[in-house]
Amino acid sequence: MNISLSAYNIELIDFQDIHKQYEIDLLNDIHEFGLFDKLKADGISSKDIKKLVYHHTIKSVVEYFNKCESDNKLVLYFNNTQFYESELVNYIDEQAYLKFISSFLVRVRNMLPIKVVISQKSLIFFNELFNKNDGRAVGTVIKIRSAISKFKIEDFTFSKVKKFALKYELNFLSRDYFNNFKTKQLLFK
Repeated sequence: MNISLSAYNIELIDFQDIHKQYEIDLLNDIHEFGLFDKLKADGISSKDIKKLVYHHTIKSVVEYFNKCESDNKLVLYFNNTQFYESELVNYIDEQAYLKFISSFLVRVRNMLPIKVVISQKSLIFFNELFNKNDGRAVGTVIKIRSAISKFKIEDFTFSKVKKFALKYELNFLSRDYFNNFKTKQLLFK
Protein backbone atom coordinates (compact mmCIF):
# COMPACT_ATOMS: atom_id res chain seq x y z
CA MET A 1 0.00 0.00 0.00
CA ASN A 2 1.27 3.43 -0.91
CA ILE A 3 -0.22 6.65 0.37
CA SER A 4 0.25 9.88 -1.49
CA LEU A 5 0.32 13.00 0.66
CA SER A 6 0.39 15.35 -2.31
CA ALA A 7 -0.11 18.47 -0.19
CA TYR A 8 3.26 17.68 1.41
CA ASN A 9 4.92 16.26 -1.73
CA ILE A 10 5.31 12.89 0.02
CA GLU A 11 4.66 9.33 -1.14
CA LEU A 12 4.64 6.81 1.72
CA ILE A 13 5.68 3.31 0.72
CA ASP A 14 4.81 0.52 3.12
CA PHE A 15 7.93 -1.54 3.80
CA GLN A 16 5.77 -4.52 4.69
CA ASP A 17 4.48 -4.73 1.10
CA ILE A 18 8.08 -4.89 -0.12
CA HIS A 19 8.87 -7.47 2.57
CA LYS A 20 6.00 -9.68 1.37
CA GLN A 21 7.42 -9.54 -2.16
CA TYR A 22 10.90 -10.78 -1.23
CA GLU A 23 10.13 -13.00 1.75
CA ILE A 24 9.54 -16.19 -0.28
CA ASP A 25 12.86 -15.70 -2.12
CA LEU A 26 14.55 -15.14 1.25
CA LEU A 27 13.07 -18.34 2.69
CA ASN A 28 14.03 -20.25 -0.46
CA ASP A 29 17.63 -19.03 -0.13
CA ILE A 30 17.72 -19.96 3.56
CA HIS A 31 16.55 -23.45 2.57
CA GLU A 32 18.94 -23.68 -0.40
CA PHE A 33 21.96 -22.84 1.78
CA GLY A 34 20.87 -25.29 4.47
CA LEU A 35 20.28 -22.62 7.11
CA PHE A 36 16.76 -23.51 8.28
CA ASP A 37 17.98 -25.31 11.41
CA LYS A 38 20.14 -22.29 12.27
CA LEU A 39 17.18 -19.98 11.67
CA LYS A 40 14.93 -21.99 13.97
CA ALA A 41 17.59 -22.31 16.68
CA ASP A 42 19.21 -18.86 16.61
CA GLY A 43 16.81 -16.61 14.71
CA ILE A 44 18.54 -13.85 12.77
CA SER A 45 21.76 -13.92 14.82
CA SER A 46 23.69 -16.03 12.29
CA LYS A 47 25.95 -13.96 10.04
CA ASP A 48 24.93 -16.05 7.01
CA ILE A 49 21.24 -15.42 7.62
CA LYS A 50 21.90 -11.71 8.17
CA LYS A 51 23.67 -11.58 4.81
CA LEU A 52 20.62 -13.03 3.11
CA VAL A 53 18.24 -10.66 4.90
CA TYR A 54 20.46 -7.66 4.07
CA HIS A 55 20.76 -8.74 0.44
CA HIS A 56 17.05 -9.25 -0.14
CA THR A 57 16.00 -6.17 1.82
CA ILE A 58 18.34 -3.69 0.15
CA LYS A 59 17.90 -5.10 -3.33
CA SER A 60 14.11 -5.19 -3.08
CA VAL A 61 13.79 -1.69 -1.60
CA VAL A 62 16.11 -0.16 -4.21
CA GLU A 63 14.34 -1.95 -7.07
CA TYR A 64 10.95 -0.88 -5.72
CA PHE A 65 12.05 2.75 -5.44
CA ASN A 66 13.56 2.65 -8.93
CA LYS A 67 10.30 1.35 -10.41
CA CYS A 68 8.07 3.73 -8.45
CA GLU A 69 6.61 6.47 -10.62
CA SER A 70 5.72 9.42 -8.48
CA ASP A 71 6.40 13.13 -8.52
CA ASN A 72 6.47 13.11 -4.71
CA LYS A 73 9.39 12.36 -2.41
CA LEU A 74 9.51 8.65 -1.69
CA VAL A 75 9.51 7.70 1.99
CA LEU A 76 9.81 4.13 3.24
CA TYR A 77 7.31 3.65 6.09
CA PHE A 78 7.80 0.82 8.58
CA ASN A 79 5.36 -0.20 11.30
CA ASN A 80 7.63 -1.66 13.99
CA THR A 81 4.89 -3.23 16.12
CA GLN A 82 3.74 -6.15 13.96
CA PHE A 83 3.98 -7.84 10.60
CA TYR A 84 0.66 -7.95 8.76
CA GLU A 85 1.49 -11.20 7.04
CA SER A 86 4.82 -12.95 7.27
CA GLU A 87 5.82 -16.51 6.64
CA LEU A 88 9.20 -15.92 8.29
CA VAL A 89 7.69 -15.29 11.73
CA ASN A 90 6.50 -18.91 11.72
CA TYR A 91 10.16 -19.82 12.29
CA ILE A 92 11.47 -16.97 14.46
CA ASP A 93 10.25 -14.62 17.17
CA GLU A 94 8.26 -11.79 15.59
CA GLN A 95 9.31 -9.13 18.10
CA ALA A 96 13.01 -9.99 17.69
CA TYR A 97 12.64 -9.83 13.91
CA LEU A 98 10.80 -6.48 14.09
CA LYS A 99 13.61 -5.11 16.27
CA PHE A 100 16.22 -6.44 13.83
CA ILE A 101 14.47 -4.92 10.79
CA SER A 102 13.97 -1.60 12.62
CA SER A 103 17.65 -1.29 13.45
CA PHE A 104 18.64 -2.41 9.97
CA LEU A 105 16.38 0.20 8.34
CA VAL A 106 18.05 2.87 10.50
CA ARG A 107 21.41 1.66 9.10
CA VAL A 108 19.97 1.79 5.59
CA ARG A 109 18.71 5.33 6.22
CA ASN A 110 22.25 6.38 7.22
CA MET A 111 23.97 4.51 4.39
CA LEU A 112 21.73 4.82 1.32
CA PRO A 113 19.75 7.79 0.01
CA ILE A 114 16.47 6.31 1.25
CA LYS A 115 14.16 8.30 3.48
CA VAL A 116 12.90 5.96 6.21
CA VAL A 117 10.28 6.61 8.88
CA ILE A 118 9.64 4.05 11.59
CA SER A 119 6.27 4.29 13.32
CA GLN A 120 4.17 2.37 15.82
CA LYS A 121 1.14 2.86 13.57
CA SER A 122 0.35 0.74 10.55
CA LEU A 123 0.14 2.66 7.30
CA ILE A 124 -3.54 1.72 7.00
CA PHE A 125 -4.26 3.12 10.48
CA PHE A 126 -2.19 6.23 9.75
CA ASN A 127 -4.21 6.79 6.56
CA GLU A 128 -7.49 6.54 8.50
CA LEU A 129 -6.22 9.04 11.07
CA PHE A 130 -4.94 11.34 8.33
CA ASN A 131 -8.29 11.29 6.51
CA LYS A 132 -10.04 12.17 9.80
CA ASN A 133 -7.52 14.99 10.38
CA ASP A 134 -6.59 13.35 13.70
CA GLY A 135 -3.80 14.93 15.73
CA ARG A 136 -1.85 11.66 15.87
CA ALA A 137 -1.60 11.70 12.08
CA VAL A 138 -0.46 15.31 12.14
CA GLY A 139 2.29 14.30 14.58
CA THR A 140 3.42 11.56 12.21
CA VAL A 141 3.42 13.98 9.27
CA ILE A 142 5.58 16.39 11.30
CA LYS A 143 7.97 13.50 12.04
CA ILE A 144 8.09 12.60 8.34
CA ARG A 145 8.67 16.18 7.23
CA SER A 146 11.43 16.54 9.83
CA ALA A 147 13.14 13.40 8.47
CA ILE A 148 12.90 14.77 4.94
CA SER A 149 14.27 18.17 5.92
CA LYS A 150 17.35 16.52 7.48
CA PHE A 151 17.90 14.42 4.36
CA LYS A 152 20.81 15.67 2.27
CA ILE A 153 21.60 13.54 -0.78
CA GLU A 154 25.17 14.83 -0.91
CA ASP A 155 25.87 13.17 2.47
CA PHE A 156 25.57 9.75 0.87
CA THR A 157 28.86 8.47 -0.47
CA PHE A 158 29.79 5.11 -1.86
CA SER A 159 32.43 4.60 0.84
CA LYS A 160 29.81 3.74 3.51
CA VAL A 161 28.06 1.36 1.14
CA LYS A 162 31.32 -0.22 0.01
CA LYS A 163 32.39 -0.97 3.60
CA PHE A 164 29.00 -2.56 4.38
CA ALA A 165 28.95 -4.48 1.06
CA LEU A 166 32.43 -5.91 1.66
CA LYS A 167 31.63 -6.94 5.23
CA TYR A 168 28.47 -8.83 4.23
CA GLU A 169 29.56 -9.89 0.72
CA LEU A 170 26.79 -7.96 -1.01
CA ASN A 171 28.36 -7.96 -4.46
CA PHE A 172 25.39 -6.32 -6.19
CA LEU A 173 26.06 -3.10 -4.25
CA SER A 174 28.56 -1.79 -6.77
CA ARG A 175 29.51 1.83 -7.35
CA ASP A 176 27.36 1.93 -10.52
CA TYR A 177 24.37 0.42 -8.72
CA PHE A 178 24.71 2.99 -5.93
CA ASN A 179 25.23 5.93 -8.30
CA ASN A 180 22.24 4.96 -10.46
CA PHE A 181 20.04 4.83 -7.39
CA LYS A 182 21.44 8.08 -6.00
CA THR A 183 20.78 9.82 -9.34
CA LYS A 184 17.18 8.60 -9.31
CA GLN A 185 16.74 9.95 -5.76
CA LEU A 186 18.15 13.35 -6.83
CA LEU A 187 15.16 13.71 -9.14
CA PHE A 188 12.87 13.74 -6.10
CA LYS A 189 15.04 15.95 -3.91
